[in-house]
Amino acid sequence: TSSGLISKTVQPPFVAPGDAAVYTITINNTTDAVMPNVVMTDNVPAELQVISAAASSGSVTVNGQQVYFEQNALNPGESITITVTTQVRSEVAVPFLVRNQACLNLTPQQCASAQLLSVNQLPQTGETPQWRGLALLSMIGMMLTAGMLLFRLRSA
Repeated sequence: TSSGLISKTVQPPFVAPGDAAVYTITINNTTDAVMPNVVMTDNVPAELQVISAAASSGSVTVNGQQVYFEQNALNPGESITITVTTQVRSEVAVPFLVRNQACLNLTPQQCASAQLLSVNQLPQTGETPQWRGLALLSMIGMMLTAGMLLFRLRSA
């Protein structure tokens, strides 16, 4: 979700225990003035383990479940991207919904959140079921047989 100045997404949005999830937080200065003392706090839920955090500028630190970002100023039209890599703890019971929120320390406070949903098993993609191949071969066989019969009828 987005509040205008801060937005947050997660990829992939559907995970199972043990899977990695990467949050992308974007801070945009959409105003006409310099935004001083940019501070963002992300209290990562206990269901997730924070693996790492990085920012396109400024300073980002991780202290347990808290990701803390700060930068002296953000000019009009500029943006900052913060990436937080997490892993769903293996002991988290399925089904689950984990809502993670990051907030800019402004008055009024600006927050954005992203949700992770659990899956028992991810759907298979890119695979064609075996029955489709058999159906295709059967159709080709019927077309060849019909073609041979038509050829014999015309030549007789």
